[in-house]
Amino acid sequence: MKTEDIKELVETVLDTISKPYPTDITDQICLAIENNPVWYNRYNNLSVRHGRPTVNTSIGRYTSYITGLHNLGNTQKAKSKLIKTYSELGEDDKITSMTKTTMSRKRFIKLQGATCNNWTWSWSFINEKKKVIIFGAWDHYAEDNMSLILRKSWQISERGRKQPAYKQSREHIRLIDEEGYQLKTFPIIFSDAHKNKDGIGPSKIEKIIPKLTTKYLKKDGDDWYALDDVIPYLPEEIATPERYIEGALKKITVNAYERNSSARAKCLDYYGYRCAVCSFNFEKFYGSIGKEYIHVHHIVPLADIKEEYELDPIKGLIPVCPNCHAMLHRRQPALTVEQLKEHLQNK
Repeated sequence: MKTEDIKELVETVLDTISKPYPTDITDQICLAIENNPVWYNRYNNLSVRHGRPTVNTSIGRYTSYITGLHNLGNTQKAKSKLIKTYSELGEDDKITSMTKTTMSRKRFIKLQGATCNNWTWSWSFINEKKKVIIFGAWDHYAEDNMSLILRKSWQISERGRKQPAYKQSREHIRLIDEEGYQLKTFPIIFSDAHKNKDGIGPSKIEKIIPKLTTKYLKKDGDDWYALDDVIPYLPEEIATPERYIEGALKKITVNAYERNSSARAKCLDYYGYRCAVCSFNFEKFYGSIGKEYIHVHHIVPLADIKEEYELDPIKGLIPVCPNCHAMLHRRQPALTVEQLKEHLQNK
């Protein structure tokens, strides 16, 4: 992309501006560039390379693409000395954005600096420089805060043909799981126009919504889901019957799980209240207010079980501090206690 360097400058500046973005976000970006010597030097170098009109036009265009905001049709006098005027950007249900209705998937993905093996059949895309994997999230596979992005059964089409896109997407999943690539998705509106009367045939893209959202990858059996970019479950345990029965998956804003307080007590009677990863002890550090406080980590995550089972509190649970608990779940599947301890020793 000829103006990728301009896009990178816009992304750098946007990272310093709090959401929700104001309608004068384009002017705010230019003001920030103007007042930051490093960014201003980059801006001048870009102006020499591309020409100032191209740089200024690209700043406005990339600001709209990256934020997902639309031109509201209002032109204002700029406060920044870099530009004379700017178009207000925002959300407006009355506006049918040309970007939303006509932008092709290929053009949108290229604007993100990403690519793929084949623009016709690919389901996912990669930006190696920024270590980002992009999946399209079909609206008919979306539910609440999660979207199905890959399923093992998709290796073979409904007509019995091997799908080359699966192998590529599976490798992209591996990069997220094992090499720390970030997952992002954009919405795809489904159309069944290419399916026959029996519902067999390829899915058709009616349109895409050119807006990227950072997501969290979750594996469920042979399916992979994109969830909101939060730690998906670290709730405290709640009271349940005396037998140590766990499970009963339920859905709220993010996945939450019933945890057994009796099992927790048995675990802590055995291990104590010191973190099994970093050895932090809340009572020793905070005094009486921290007495008997610790998280309990399920060695076999309930998300991977999804059915009731009888739990061994000694073999199935282990105490960890909230920070280590969060870090254990930064990867899917979750890191083991031993893996996180080794990471701390070798960081």
